[in-house]
Amino acid sequence: MQKKIFVAVMMSLVLFLVLTSTQAQAGPIEIKVSHATSLQSTKGQTWEYFKKITEERLAGKVVVSHHHSAQLYGQKEGIQALQAGAVQLISPGAALMTGDFPKMALFALPFLFNDEEDMRTLAKHPLVKQKIFDEMPKKGLKFVAFWLNGFRFAGASKHPIRKLEDFGDIKIRVAGGKVYRDTFKALGANVVAVSWSEIVPALQQGTVDAVEPTASNWESEKLYEIAKYITFTNHLLSSYIVATNDAWWKSLPNDIRGELEKLLDETTDYNWKMTKEENQRAIERMKATGNVQFFNLTKEERKRWAEKVKPVHKEYESIIGKDLMDIAYKIIQ
Repeated sequence: MQKKIFVAVMMSLVLFLVLTSTQAQAGPIEIKVSHATSLQSTKGQTWEYFKKITEERLAGKVVVSHHHSAQLYGQKEGIQALQAGAVQLISPGAALMTGDFPKMALFALPFLFNDEEDMRTLAKHPLVKQKIFDEMPKKGLKFVAFWLNGFRFAGASKHPIRKLEDFGDIKIRVAGGKVYRDTFKALGANVVAVSWSEIVPALQQGTVDAVEPTASNWESEKLYEIAKYITFTNHLLSSYIVATNDAWWKSLPNDIRGELEKLLDETTDYNWKMTKEENQRAIERMKATGNVQFFNLTKEERKRWAEKVKPVHKEYESIIGKDLMDIAYKIIQ
């Protein structure tokens, strides 16, 4: 009996040493971050902040590799890569997530939000969490944060877009996601599909004549040097869904996972503050170049645009759900 106990103890000790050795050899946990925008963009800066504070506070335990500018994957491909476990964190626009999660279109409806805090309030609503974010594990993903990108502006290389009729001879590239395409089709625009990583050559070659990103992206990609007529259309308030692989997240040691939650919360606060400030600074810097002209929609014209996209709201009500739409309308009143 004593011999059997001794053998069992020795086997347990050997197993412990093997596991300890394997973990030691494995080294720190690598977190691959992938997105399509530039390092200079607000998203790029936000991920750099996350990398910095994570590697400081989890030194020796976690390393973060930040792959920006579609170095690994484009925006759509990044979602598939995350589901396959090839990367650990992505941050696509909310509209890009509507293929797998149709109700996410709630955050991409045109002329819905008056300001950024309206959207943040909506994202925190318990029913939104239950019916949208809590559904993500069914497709292998987990929601971890909601980041700001900002209001989008339409601008062109040919001439200013100051009224609906100005879309007549313009080919516009819009962000990925059916709701974005539906919005500009409702406005009478000719929508052309071009990936974000190809937007500069597309403008240079005349494949498209217009784009509609946020102020920081207008500047970081130097799009204003080609499409120099920019209108403060504020047609959509753009946001990012930060997601991880659900199985990978659950596999993390409890202490690492708990610390990453805190780091992502801190990064989210940084993102919202920095993005608001940077979008405003980007506008001022572009104005200072003297190479770009800015325009505003008149009050009457803005009403025309909002009226044109009402059918888009109605169409997506059946997808999003009247209960969620009513919550959004109540928040923005």
